[in-house]
Order: sequence, then C-alpha cells, then structure tokens
Amino acid sequence: MDKFPDRREFLKAAAGTPVLGAFAYSAFRKGRDDQSKREIILDQAGGPAKSHPFMERKYKKLASYQSANDTINIGFIGVGSRGKDHLHDLGFFPPEELSAELKLELESRESLNVRCTAVCDLYQPNVDYAVRASGGTAKSYRTHQELLSESDVDAVVIATDDHWHAPIARAAAEAGKHVYVEKCMTQNIPEAYELRDAVKKAGIVFQLGHQNRNSVEYDSAMDVVARGMLGDITLIQCYTNRNSNNGAWFRDVPRSHGPQSASSGARNLDWEQYLSNREYRPYDPNRFFNWTCFKDYSTGLAGQLLSHEMDLINMIMQLGIPFSATASGGIYHYKQYQAVVDEHGEPLGTDEPVPAGARVRPDVPLLQREWPDVFQVTYEWPDRGLTVVYNATLGNSCSRDQIYLGSEATMEFDDGVNIYADPRSTRYAEWLESGRVQPDKPMITYRNVGGKGVEAITSATSSWSLSKGLLYTFKEGRRVSTTYLHHKNWIEHIRANDPDTLCHIGDGFQEAITMHMATASYLLGRRMHWDPEAELLTTSDGRPVEPFRAGWVA
Repeated sequence: MDKFPDRREFLKAAAGTPVLGAFAYSAFRKGRDDQSKREIILDQAGGPAKSHPFMERKYKKLASYQSANDTINIGFIGVGSRGKDHLHDLGFFPPEELSAELKLELESRESLNVRCTAVCDLYQPNVDYAVRASGGTAKSYRTHQELLSESDVDAVVIATDDHWHAPIARAAAEAGKHVYVEKCMTQNIPEAYELRDAVKKAGIVFQLGHQNRNSVEYDSAMDVVARGMLGDITLIQCYTNRNSNNGAWFRDVPRSHGPQSASSGARNLDWEQYLSNREYRPYDPNRFFNWTCFKDYSTGLAGQLLSHEMDLINMIMQLGIPFSATASGGIYHYKQYQAVVDEHGEPLGTDEPVPAGARVRPDVPLLQREWPDVFQVTYEWPDRGLTVVYNATLGNSCSRDQIYLGSEATMEFDDGVNIYADPRSTRYAEWLESGRVQPDKPMITYRNVGGKGVEAITSATSSWSLSKGLLYTFKEGRRVSTTYLHHKNWIEHIRANDPDTLCHIGDGFQEAITMHMATASYLLGRRMHWDPEAELLTTSDGRPVEPFRAGWVA
C-alpha cells in the first residue's frame, strides 16, 4: 500500500498546483477514498482491470543504452509560434523572459540534458529569438539543408508550415537525425509512404507531435474501454468550435515582414526558399504568416484540428485507418480579412476592436481563405461496427464534448471523463432499478486520476484539463506541460535506441492517411475508401485517387 503523505508533504507537493490551499488536504484524503471506491465500482461494473495496448507502451520501462549524462544536441527547424513552444518546453528562453518564477519552474523539472546547437527559420526575427534562447551558442542557418549537414546535430524538432513537414523530416532521417515533427505529418499520401520508408530504413527515433497522449485523464478512458464497460461502441462524436479571427487563422502580420531578394524589396523573409517546393507567386505576407488558410501550404481543418480528435480516438480505441471517409463543408463565416492600422498608423491585432479613424493597412493585402471554416467528416469501420462523426465550425465557440456511445454506457470528456449508464442497459439494470445509478448522473467521474494523490481532486485540476490535453496534465500533484512530457518520451527513446515512442512513425502514417481521406473526399465531393492490402485510396467505384500537391484528382 502507498504511504499516505502527511499534511506538510501534501502541501509541498501541491505547491505548483493552482487553486489549492490548506483546505485541499481533506479533499485529497477524500479523493484517495473515492478512488478506492471507484476501483470497486469498476471491478463490479466492468470486471478486473485489463491491459490496453497503448498503456503498455506508455508505461513500459526502457533499457537505456546511452547515459543520461550524455548530452543530445538538437536543431530547431521552424521557430515561429509553435516552434517557440518547443524551445520553451525543452528549457530554452531568452534572458529577458527568464523571470524568477520561471527559473523555479524550470529547476523543478527533470533535466533532459539537451542542448540547442542549431536553429533554422525563413523569418530572421525568429532566428534571432531562437539564438538568444539558446544562450547565444546555437548556430543559425537559412535553410534546413545546411543545418542537416552539420555533425553537431543529433536530432531535430520540425515546426514549419505543413508543406515542409515531410520533405524536411525525410531529409533529416536520411541524414541520420532523430525526428520530432508537428502534425499533420505529411500533406499528401505519397509523402506518407516516403517518410515511413525513410524513417524505417534509417533506424532513427521518430515522434509525431501529439502531446495530448501524455494526459493522464485519458488513461482512465482507456481503462474503461479495456474493461468493456461501455458495451458495443457503435458511434463516437467529436467536435471543434472556435469563434475569433485568430482561431479562424486570420493572424497578425508583423511590421518587420518583407522578402529578402533585392528584386522584391528584400528585408527579413526568404520568400524564394519558402516556395521552393511550390508554385512561385509574387510576395504576399498572408501566404507566409497566415499559411493555414491556403491549400498550397496547409492541411486545413483535417490536418490542423480533426487530427487532434482522431489521434485521441485512435489511441483509446486502437482503430487504425478507416474503411471509408465522407466529408463536406464550406467557407461560410470567416471568408476574408483585411488588416488595418489605427489613426496613428499602428497595426491593430486581428481580434482588436476597430476604432474610428482606422484604415486599411497598405503593406498587407486582403486575406481570402481557401480552406473551409465549416467541416464535417464521417468515418466508418464496418469490421468494428463503428462510425465516427466529426463536425467543426470556426464561427461559433460553444464547447462540446467528445462522446463515446455504447450499448451499455456513454463516456464523455468535459474537464475530465464521465461515464453514464444507458437507461436500456442490461449490465447495469439492477443498479438502475435500485437507484444506485441514475442515467442522468455519472456513475463514475475521473478528474486526472491516472496517477496518485492530488490527481484525484476535482476542483484543483478541472480548469487545466481544457484544450483536450494539449497544454497541461497533472503528475504527482504538479501541473506539467504535455509537450515537455512528449519531448521527454522522445529523448528517453533516443537514449534507449527504441523507436516505439508514444507517437511513432506507424501512428503518424495511420493519421496521415486518415486525414487525407477526409481532405480528398471534401475536394472531390466523393466517398473515399482505403484498401489496406494495396495501401491505395480509391473512390467508391474503385478508381484510384492520385494527389497533386494540395489538390486531388480521380
């Protein structure tokens, strides 16, 4: 039995946990008692705990072949908004951002013993920031080709625009560098084959950037599914809702933008390199800073947002690639955006109120989106008797929960995991008749109880379980960045020379195909099918579908 901490030990462990005060110790003890009761209910309702394939991967012990004292040198390719997150989660900040509070937080983390030795970005201010964050020691490179040729880079973190993910990741693998790359892994299906083959041939350690796999609340969901508590799960519903210019990918263009070539008024941005694997166009800052709106550079709602939902579902359900996908949608609300300046000529943020006297910003043209802001997808797994439905709108911010609908019970995610008995359940019929369980109230509720202790306290962690586990989780009573944990998993697997990371190349391949099926269905207006034996995407009448950049033809 675990040693129960005294009040002083508890409060020390909870120091980094928001909303907790001295009152929380009694709640902590109650949480431990509730957790014991919950185990009894779980055993009665679903039988003894059973192994889940992903949980075995997540908590397996690694045999390290490289000392933790051996420094791993990392190159960062793409250090814009998401790239800066990766710098920060690996412990790299410019001096001006290192407050006393932040230093304490960094000191409380387990050191990964990594060094930022190289940075690359096509926008010079991003490069300057990353070099400062490295302590001034990292070398800077304009192109990824130059960076990958360096011997003092063991691994790379790739956080570029979508259309560069696969080419850079493939080149890195071929150069023998370990790879962490943001989702979506590729922009089309052939790239998925090529990257998978390159990673396996090189034998490098690959991690796809789905950090929510580290969130402990989903451990509870996997436990419920493994026990069979929901019965036959026939429908899963998932959603994305936003309602702001920024959320619709209308984002600020910095004043310091501008291409570098003298012929185009060069300043800070390598426009030619950016388009070197796409059709050349005259310089347009929106195509660089608001790339997610454009088909040439982005994977749209499928790769950007649906991928989070489907990764979670596939992690819990172990579904693999669907048999079919049908998608529809359109550009209905956030159709275009014109950047403006105030009466003094200062640029206004995309979500700032537009004051009297504001005028069109002369250096930024009208932004017109190409990917839909409303999107719906239906995936089918006939062999599993399951349909997954996703719908999204960027024009409404109503929060909706991911819901698993089973013949015996329903599981939903809000700020945790809730299990409701179905009113027609046979498994829980006696409990329902006796009033022990009520169909409109959760029979089991989890609030970050994948670990021990304060993870069982609801009030302390609920506000941090937002964003679908994309920001933080709780481990041993402390709030921890899930991106830090995802990097930690990658680094540990590099040291162990073990490719079985939390989101390895096999997971990335499944996700890429699943996302591209939805994209192809939307663009072609047809139902897509996947032939797993031939690894071929076809229309419902069996005709192969071939990609052409971001477009598709059948």
